[in-house]
Parts: sequence; structure tokens; C-alpha cells
Amino acid sequence: MKIRSQIMGGINRLFAGQAGTFCTQSTGQTNRMHGSTMSILYWSICISLLLTAAPAMADGKSKKSFKSIPIVKLVREATEQYQDPEVAIADGYFPDPHCISGQVEGAAGIHYTNFALFGDGVVNAATPEILVYEPTRGGKHRLVGVEYIVFVDGPVAIEGQLMHHEEAANRIGITDPFLDLHVWAWKRNPLGTFATFNPDVSCDAQPLDP
Repeated sequence: MKIRSQIMGGINRLFAGQAGTFCTQSTGQTNRMHGSTMSILYWSICISLLLTAAPAMADGKSKKSFKSIPIVKLVREATEQYQDPEVAIADGYFPDPHCISGQVEGAAGIHYTNFALFGDGVVNAATPEILVYEPTRGGKHRLVGVEYIVFVDGPVAIEGQLMHHEEAANRIGITDPFLDLHVWAWKRNPLGTFATFNPDVSCDAQPLDP
């Protein structure tokens, strides 16, 4: 009964984020039970607790840390008002009626493009060329990130992040090679903050073309 109580206490500590404490404290118990069936059971549960807790703790850390990336903080401050798509349209961002899905998983969302910024040859973290939205139920759009695009040769960096080179035959139909960079500032991307597609973004709610 005593061992059962300790195991249950360890499970409770797991959900309090203390699985490591349970396994550390278990060392003395298993030393006294060396070679017994109960010792094997004790350590089996300990390992299971750690394997269960590790992804949850890592995920919680990453959710907090991505918002602390300097360019993410800058983008969130610069685009806060564009969580309302109508404000984005009023400021010169025109929505594409289509949503871009990934070939394997996720999506790059719906693009709202500011054509006044699109071909000026300049990239500014505070003024992205494209706002990226995810379609939601009821025909609404939720801001999830931004995309920077510039038509220049050579490497270009935005706040320390190198832009990606895209060939002429690309997913958005631009006829010339260009440099681009996605920043998933409003929805965490498990593939990375600057990856092109976000597996947690979906085009499923996008209505069919009329």
C-alpha cells in the first residue's frame, strides 16, 4: 500500500510538472527493493512519466519562447491592428481569394498583398509586403503571420534572418525570381518561425469558388 501511494503521488506530481522530482526520489526506494518485481514496476512507471512529461514541457517552453524572438515581437507590434482584415484592406492590403495549401501538410494561408510595397526593392520589418491569414468558420480570416518579398540579387537579411530564394516557377505565380521570408508571428509554427508552410494552419474553412 505504501508503494502504491508513492506511485500515485508521482503521477500527481507529473501533472504539476514535477516528474523529475518523482524519479529522483524513487532512487532510494528502488535501492531497497533491488531485484524485486516491485523495483522493475517502479522504474517502468518513472520512465513512462518522464516520456509523457518531456514533450509537454518542451512544447510549453517553445510556445513562450517564439513570442520573445526580436523580429516576432516587432511584427506583432507593427501588425496588431491588422487582426481586423478590414483595417488591412483600408491600409492598402488586397486579399487574394485563394488559400495556399502545402503539398504534404499545413498551409501558407490567404495572402493580403500591399502592391505599393511589393516592387519597391526595399524590405522593412515594420511594413511587410504580405499579411498572411487563415480562413476560419463563417468566412472570417484570422491573422497568423506575414511574408516579406523583395526583387533583388544577393543575400538579404531582415533583423538577422536571411531571406529565402524563390525561383520563377513558384507557388504564388510570380514570373521572376525573388527573395522572401515568412514570419509566423501570430500562430506558432512547429516547423520553425520562418518556415514557408505551417502545419497548424489549414485551408479547410476556405469557401469554394463561386
